[in-house]
Amino acid sequence: MQDRSDDGISIPTSYTSWIAPVQSLKLYSEIRTTRPSDKTLLSCFETPYVVHIVNKYNIANTQELFTFIHPNRTDDPIDNKRYGTLRFNCAQNCVLTGLAGYFTCDLYKGIMLSTEPNTHTRDMMSWFPIFFPVAEPMQLKANDTIEVAFWRCVSETKVWYEWAIFEPKISAIHNPNGRSYTISL
Repeated sequence: MQDRSDDGISIPTSYTSWIAPVQSLKLYSEIRTTRPSDKTLLSCFETPYVVHIVNKYNIANTQELFTFIHPNRTDDPIDNKRYGTLRFNCAQNCVLTGLAGYFTCDLYKGIMLSTEPNTHTRDMMSWFPIFFPVAEPMQLKANDTIEVAFWRCVSETKVWYEWAIFEPKISAIHNPNGRSYTISL
């Protein structure tokens, strides 16, 4: 946006996404068995779901992934593409079925909203976490390292996420080029 004033404010002023590996056989089963007739099973596992995640085991604590700060007062073109990898330690034997995504948001001058479990906004039921499924669940052992890669991709007309597991074994990249899920701009 080129015509903003220097003293203008933006709400929110910043937001951060967080992820954590989870085991949720309930969500995995729901995705696998309730496929819409117009979608392939693969596309169902390449689609993130905004859902109240309650039947889950947290394999590891959440970690910060991407942060966006507003307004961007530079004259440089804004590039909202992101790439990040995170490493988690598995505490006990379990099955990785997906990644839980959360956010924290500074609306303005410290007024916060959060779905992240450690800072969740009290009594807020209007925003839920997002679940990024893993098409092939992974059996994990205690002390395994889980390395996760995330891409936030942008074209002129849409935004989409891609994700993959790099450790303890390599998964396929989920949703490459937004083939199963995008958000229109």
